[in-house]
Amino acid sequence: MQKKQIYETEKDCPICLGKFNATRTRVGLRLTGMDPDFRMRYEGIEPMFYLIWVCPHCGYAAQEDSFSSLSDKARTVVLKALEGKTVGLNLLGERTLEQALTSYKLALYFAELRSLPASKIGGLYLKMAWLYRDKQEAELEQVCLTKATEYYIQAYSNEAFPIGKMTENTIIYLVANLLDCIGESKQAGTWLSKIIGGKKKSGEVRLYTMAQDLWHRIKSKRDAVGLTNQE
Repeated sequence: MQKKQIYETEKDCPICLGKFNATRTRVGLRLTGMDPDFRMRYEGIEPMFYLIWVCPHCGYAAQEDSFSSLSDKARTVVLKALEGKTVGLNLLGERTLEQALTSYKLALYFAELRSLPASKIGGLYLKMAWLYRDKQEAELEQVCLTKATEYYIQAYSNEAFPIGKMTENTIIYLVANLLDCIGESKQAGTWLSKIIGGKKKSGEVRLYTMAQDLWHRIKSKRDAVGLTNQE
């Protein structure tokens, strides 16, 4: 990893009020591809390793976009959870895969304490699944994918669109893809039908194509299983 691709910036912890340096990736990284479940691939560095900021003083952790936006009630809940605990975890600088996983586990703990929206928690589980995929730990990847699916289904039912940068159809496709990944292809097909059978929306031509590709992959797997059962 080239050191110039990361840099440090001083931040204030909203929990213990201490100052610390957070590591960030620079803009302009070269995108090399995208997995079907929206995992972006970059050249030379993994930005996902640095999305979680962790206070080295108290251990509070959260994704950058929700790190400081705590209500008074949430801050009180987090302070109570940390009372009497010593963390001593400093993730400044270049992170390993294991350190990145640690940061996401902490972020999930605090996200659930804060009762963050289901889409936020689902996103953390999905990124953890990608990290376990890189680590080639298929069982833990599946556990995280299952949790991500559950939370995104909750988000679809309860949150207003767009959710972050995701439109309604984006969430539908993602849920279908995740269901397929965890072996629920029948449910995946039901979700996909919301896109395939609906009216094409402007600006979502690529998403519609991805949905069709996933539909054909699911159908091919079903056909293969059917042929196997007939043998």
